[in-house]
Amino acid sequence: MGKQAFTHYDFDVYEDYDRDYAFVTVYNGVKIGGESSKNVSKAEWDKYTGLKDAKDVEITREEFRKGKLDPTSTESYWVKRGSKAEPTGPDYPGAEVAKVPVTEAEYSAARSGKGNGKKFGEPVTEIVTTSEAHTYIKKQDPNWEPGKPLPAPTKQHPATVKEDRRGNWTLTHFYVQQWYKPGSDTKFFKTVYYIIDHKSLDAGRLGDNVGGQGFAWNQPTGKAVRVFGYPAAPHPDGNKNYTGVTPKWCYGKTTKKLVGSAAKKIEEHVALKCAMTEGADGGPWLYNYSNSKRLGYVNGVTSTFNDQDGNGRVDYISSPYFDGETNTVYKAAAASWSGKIV
Repeated sequence: MGKQAFTHYDFDVYEDYDRDYAFVTVYNGVKIGGESSKNVSKAEWDKYTGLKDAKDVEITREEFRKGKLDPTSTESYWVKRGSKAEPTGPDYPGAEVAKVPVTEAEYSAARSGKGNGKKFGEPVTEIVTTSEAHTYIKKQDPNWEPGKPLPAPTKQHPATVKEDRRGNWTLTHFYVQQWYKPGSDTKFFKTVYYIIDHKSLDAGRLGDNVGGQGFAWNQPTGKAVRVFGYPAAPHPDGNKNYTGVTPKWCYGKTTKKLVGSAAKKIEEHVALKCAMTEGADGGPWLYNYSNSKRLGYVNGVTSTFNDQDGNGRVDYISSPYFDGETNTVYKAAAASWSGKIV
């Protein structure tokens, strides 16, 4: 975060682009240390203006009922209602099959294969006691009495009941297929509220953490520099070649003589052949730059963008010439430390 910008008097007051630069001091960085969280009520959570969090936790039905009835609970309890299974065909993605009990006649009439109403496996026969058999028959016909002919199976009780010569009873069940789109279960949740306390620690000076470039002044023109920037604006003809998101660079030798512009009060700028557009303003011009070390000496900053040949495209950029006065401003900035925030 900048605290104070140091500029040349001429640019600060008269916007003399010969001195279009600024040196900015910055505060020490801040890093987050250890943190702790405290469980609080919803009312406390709503009032708290600092760092906070809320988490939804799935619970059982019993926990839900207990929590809803607990007046001291600090959590919010809520329900996500499930959905019922819906009938569908076997080709529906994720469809599940269920077996539907039918009578022996309905089963015999059903076809084999995969599909609603088709046979579901083989009949299932279970051995039951006389008492169990009579109870089931009574469901098929409440007026039935032992010794009478067995009643026909019903839609509600479709199993076939039989008694063999030895008095053994069996129930035979018949099933057909019914395919469903799966439903979902009802789920129970509680929302737990936290306020978070963390410690801010001093991260030290920016240069000590990320490094920095050197500074050069009173250098001869006609020397090679590498210029970096984030061009974003279109060219004068409207073509937009840059996004402003991706860093770009130009490399070459500066003009051997100084250039000027009466409109911007420029008499002592250095120019470089480069097609970067506005948005790259303030990008560094690095002298003696090492591509392997990513280090060099700042010997200029991008100030203006120009169309030298008049074809509607930026073809050169310019920078103030860094002289002894520039060094005086730089030293004033270097001697002023913004200090620590925490």
